[in-house]
Amino acid sequence: MNGRTTRLAAYWIVIGALMWIRPLAAQTTSPSLPTVAAVQVGPLSVYPWIRLRDIGIDSNIFNEAAQPKDDFTFTVNPRAQAVLRLGPTRLVGTSSADFVYYQTYKDEQSVNNLFDGRFELVSTRLRPYVAASRLRTRDRTGFEIDTRARRLDTNITAGVDFDMTSITALTAWVLHGDHRYNSGERFLGVNLADQLDHTSELAGAGVKLAVTPLTTITVAGEIQQDRFKASPLRNADSVRLAPAIEFANDAAITGRASAGYRQFTPLDPRLPQYRGFVASAGVAFSLLGVTHFDLEANRDVMYSFDASQPFYLAFGGRVSVSQRIAGPFDVIVLGNRERLRYQPLGGSVLEGRIETTTSIGAGVGVHLGEHLGFALTYDRTDRKSSDPTRRDYGRRRMLGSVNYGL
Repeated sequence: MNGRTTRLAAYWIVIGALMWIRPLAAQTTSPSLPTVAAVQVGPLSVYPWIRLRDIGIDSNIFNEAAQPKDDFTFTVNPRAQAVLRLGPTRLVGTSSADFVYYQTYKDEQSVNNLFDGRFELVSTRLRPYVAASRLRTRDRTGFEIDTRARRLDTNITAGVDFDMTSITALTAWVLHGDHRYNSGERFLGVNLADQLDHTSELAGAGVKLAVTPLTTITVAGEIQQDRFKASPLRNADSVRLAPAIEFANDAAITGRASAGYRQFTPLDPRLPQYRGFVASAGVAFSLLGVTHFDLEANRDVMYSFDASQPFYLAFGGRVSVSQRIAGPFDVIVLGNRERLRYQPLGGSVLEGRIETTTSIGAGVGVHLGEHLGFALTYDRTDRKSSDPTRRDYGRRRMLGSVNYGL
């Protein structure tokens, strides 16, 4: 047995021992506005949660086409949500962090953090709110940029809902977003800040319909302006009409899905409009309490780091199925596919580079009580590109996770 195998076995022995620690006084919570508090201090409700994830070997940590590098890695992900109720108002705040470890390539280690909050009036017909978020991360951005580049995203939103009837409300909002890469962050020789730093201004309005106590449909339109100070080539205006359906946390189906139309209009005459279908979904549901589905899907226009092909259409989806087989044991099946179609300068709509990333995987899960769970999965990822000299790669991962939710 070599040194790496010995160390990996030791890690799993420690993790296995931790799995058998029984939770003391815990309450299962949902990631957004749980109805039962784990910790209650007067009007303040706090919902802590922690996850140890991505524990194991990644065979290609840099997504390289040749001579890939492997390493042992894990991420510690603590999270806490607090809800403070004061009369007719409510303040909801969330704080989470990722402590990312690499055994050999220490330069890839990082500490990522997210803070967001929302202050709202909740018990009157007119319900204004303000919200803000701040994400500082060194994680990959989607399926395009393979380097872990430091960036800061901030958003400020203000809006209002007004009840017309017991089930119908008018809604409107405005948002300002600022997206910045750290100075000196580069990928394939490109300075990411010069190409991708931008601000977004968005305004939307529509109607909400509570079709059931647990299901809300929103029909709304949005206008958006994206402005790149150092790279005005990417400046664009958008109009979007995408009805959405949202399910409460205690519904049979949970999550949110939207689908509709977007007109994306670059200001540079060398780039054509994109006019077509866009969608976004993240939902989960169970069948008979033994089969659990997590589904994600997306289709939308995104900005590229490549000035010769400054935007692309991303569309794909991810599915995770967990099937209870006996006692606390589950079988897990994973699948993911993402396709990017690029828009070249001066070309017809989306006739540039095409990249397809496909992942498949499987594993086992164990539920140890209501609040503690463990999973071990193996997945294989391959990217194929019409520009294979820079973009093709393959990756294999054997990863575990431990979830402890209070």
